Amino acid sequence: MKVFVSRSVDKYPQLQQRISEAGGELIACSMIDTEAVPFVEPNDIEWVFFSSVRAVKFYFSSVPPRELKYAAIGPATAKELAKFTEVSFSGKGLDTEVTAQAFAKCVGGARVLFPGSDISLGTVQKHLPEYQVAEVVIYRTGLTPQSVAPCEVYVFTSPSNVRSFFRKNELTSGVVLVPGARTRQEVEKNARVQIIDVPSLEDSDLCRTIFSGLLS
Repeated sequence: MKVFVSRSVDKYPQLQQRISEAGGELIACSMIDTEAVPFVEPNDIEWVFFSSVRAVKFYFSSVPPRELKYAAIGPATAKELAKFTEVSFSGKGLDTEVTAQAFAKCVGGARVLFPGSDISLGTVQKHLPEYQVAEVVIYRTGLTPQSVAPCEVYVFTSPSNVRSFFRKNELTSGVVLVPGARTRQEVEKNARVQIIDVPSLEDSDLCRTIFSGLLS
């Protein structure tokens, strides 16, 4: 039994052990590279919205927390954000559109900064008027596709990892786990397979999801 995860193996010691004990194999490798980009934080903002854990890390490696309100697209990003500052808003579900609508209501007429990747889809900011949106690229994402042996389970951690995967691979069978609507949509563009939304990509949570029946 083989399981692929588009993230480095050091993030999943528990999953690796469980799969090994079951006589399987974990193939864990990121399909992207990222690098920081110098940026200047605008002064006329009241909120900062993060759409990924990676964005939080890159942002606060350059800018200290200020007296602003900080928002996260979902629980994993909120968990990382809480390491640096108070979280004033967090999306709760997997549907990005629902989160975007809730956030738009939350901020009212405030101006919001969206720091992110050079290939960010910008889903949330599309729900705000242009005058409320400030965007800044804080890191670049490069695709690093690799060939992967056929697996029974595939875990994709982001839309960019999906795009990179399909540069060198095809999917005609297996179960695909995704953390949200954007990643699901990217898989659906490239393959017709069973796709399951997962609430978290944390090591213990992924173990519970996979061993709740997928590998039994």
